[in-house]
Amino acid sequence: SSDLPYSTIEPIIGKLKAGFQSDQLEVDLAWVRRLRERLAMAEVECRVKLGEATVTSRDFVNIKPGDVLTLGTDISDELMVTVGGVPKFMGVPGVVRGNKAIKITRVLQRET
Repeated sequence: SSDLPYSTIEPIIGKLKAGFQSDQLEVDLAWVRRLRERLAMAEVECRVKLGEATVTSRDFVNIKPGDVLTLGTDISDELMVTVGGVPKFMGVPGVVRGNKAIKITRVLQRET
């Protein structure tokens, strides 16, 4: 039988537990490191709402290419940037190398 009496291992049980906890801590830290690396590479959806327009149902059914909807925001107004549907930043619209862009002007209060 491979059973040992408790009295035989009692003097070293603290050392056995310490070794196991240390090994477990190393495994946990490695897991956390891998998780952080993967999260750092995850893509998140960012959205910016330019504004809103209200139109009558009659105007809506008659909309055609070339019609202009007034959005009720000024070109220099700050716009809200959401990340995963959560408001995170404010910014102003612009163009960078021919692409529409938003320059972050402030960070909304972060959760603690």
